[in-house]
Amino acid sequence: MWHAMFSQEIPFAEKLLRTVIIYAVIAILIRATGKRGLSGLNSLDIVVMFLLSNVVQNAIIGPDNSVVGGIIGAVTLVLV
Repeated sequence: MWHAMFSQEIPFAEKLLRTVIIYAVIAILIRATGKRGLSGLNSLDIVVMFLLSNVVQNAIIGPDNSVVGGIIGAVTLVLV
């Protein structure tokens, strides 16, 4: 059980690259819609953001559901 939580299924570099690519695409989409900050979002926009995060989850971390994979994805998003 503990091994499955921390074992990575895809390489570290691939996880970083996936996260950066998805971040860039989402940033471009948000810029294209003209939303510059959270103050410009209405309730429908917030729902779309939550759904978007769920949709791109597998694109970011791939088949890796480990704790380490989630940490790598989260840290990369914050740094980018």
